[in-house]
Amino acid sequence: MQTLLRDLSIGRRLAAAFAALGLLLVVVAGAGIYGAVSQQRLRAETHELAQLRDDIQELRYYDADVSGWQGYIYAEAAVEDPVVAVEPTSYNLAGLLESKDAVYALLAAVDTGALTRGERASFATMSDQWDEYFAITDQMLRLIGSGTPDGMAKAYEVLNGPLDTAWSDLLATTEDIAGSVDDRTDALSDRSDSAAALARTSVLAVGGLALLVAVGLGVAVTRSIVRPLNRCVDALGLVAEGDLTASSGLSQRDEVGQLAARLDATTAALRTTVATMAGSAREMAATAEDVQASSVAISGSADDTSMRAEQVSAAAAEVSGNVQTVAAGSEQMGASIQSIAQSASDAALVAADAVTTAAETSRTVERLGTSSREIGEVVKVITAIAQQTNLLALNATIEAARAGEAGKGFAVVAGEVKELASETARATEGIVERVQAIQSDAEGAVEAIARIGEVVGRISDSQTTIAAAVEEQTLTTREMNRNVENAASGTGEIAHTIGSVADATRQTTDGVHRLHDAVAGLTRMSGELQTAVAVFRC
Repeated sequence: MQTLLRDLSIGRRLAAAFAALGLLLVVVAGAGIYGAVSQQRLRAETHELAQLRDDIQELRYYDADVSGWQGYIYAEAAVEDPVVAVEPTSYNLAGLLESKDAVYALLAAVDTGALTRGERASFATMSDQWDEYFAITDQMLRLIGSGTPDGMAKAYEVLNGPLDTAWSDLLATTEDIAGSVDDRTDALSDRSDSAAALARTSVLAVGGLALLVAVGLGVAVTRSIVRPLNRCVDALGLVAEGDLTASSGLSQRDEVGQLAARLDATTAALRTTVATMAGSAREMAATAEDVQASSVAISGSADDTSMRAEQVSAAAAEVSGNVQTVAAGSEQMGASIQSIAQSASDAALVAADAVTTAAETSRTVERLGTSSREIGEVVKVITAIAQQTNLLALNATIEAARAGEAGKGFAVVAGEVKELASETARATEGIVERVQAIQSDAEGAVEAIARIGEVVGRISDSQTTIAAAVEEQTLTTREMNRNVENAASGTGEIAHTIGSVADATRQTTDGVHRLHDAVAGLTRMSGELQTAVAVFRC
């Protein structure tokens, strides 16, 4: 058994153990379920028999009840009116009819499937007896309903003869069925007790067997796992103490055997590794001494390089500061040239506005000359009218003189008109002189404005040329500023780079010092490693 377990994997061992336990649990559960099903079936049969027994007991009660109603009906007929006693509305007959309906309803409700073959035969006989019993009762009621003394006498004979016999037979059949049902109920109760005892015994027996098997499997599986593991633990304890020749000595094929094989292989590899480490520790000690000597030489060179890099970094920082100052001055000059360019551009715009205004003024003065010429034309018309008026006045004077005394008044008017024409001519001459003066002045103004426009135009062209030159100078200055800024940025980056070189040199110096310390520590650790490896026995 132990050899078989050693050849099986731990998973299969545990699976087999759990499968066996599961099978035993299934058996225990099956026994319990079988007992529960049996109990449930017996309880159902008991319930059916109890219901059947109650129905039979109730039929036996109605047997006595119907018999009592029969006696009451006959007594009522004998003491009172026979015809009234058998009417359906009478109390006693109504009670009889109600019991009759209850009997037939109960007979229909009885579960005949719960009866045995003999009980079903007895039940059929009882049903027929009830029919006969009620038929004889109807015969008695008809005799009582005749209302004659002879009818009452015959009814009495039926009551104490056939009806009494039918009642006795019905009661006997009912008692037989009730007795059979009671016997079956008692037997079913005994079976239920036996089934419960059997189920309890089966569960306990199977449960005990399952417990024994579980304990046996647990002990066997545990031993097959724990014992090899203890041997592996012992071998590991020897390795922990420095004995690398320890071995588990297991050859089984399960997981523990594989673990032991890996342990033995690991111990062998560890022996080789420790032996190699011992040789490497000696070589490392010799190499550490050479590295320590080299680190001392590198440390001196790194210190000298760091000092020179710091001097170059200081000089580069000074150059970067000077270039930054030049860049600031160049930026201010660019701002001034930009302001001059803006002013020249504004002056060019003003000159252009002046040219435009001079042109508009020239056009206005030209329109004034045109208006003055039009006024001259109007004056000429007025002068012609004045001359014509003067001529008419002269003609009127001549005609007035010819008219004699009658034309004196007209002559006065003609004289006034002639005087008015003369004044108009004189005023017209004055207007002509002023209009000519205006025209002369307008022409001079036009010429002066034209000259002003030419001068302003030349000023505008000069301002435009100046603005273009200043704009070109601005672009040149901007480019120069950009180059100076780039130079300043480059010198800053150079200074930063040189500073970084100085920092790197200092870090290199520090690293060399740390390397020197590390080499010293390496020398110390190589000695400690040799001491530690010497503990192991390979």
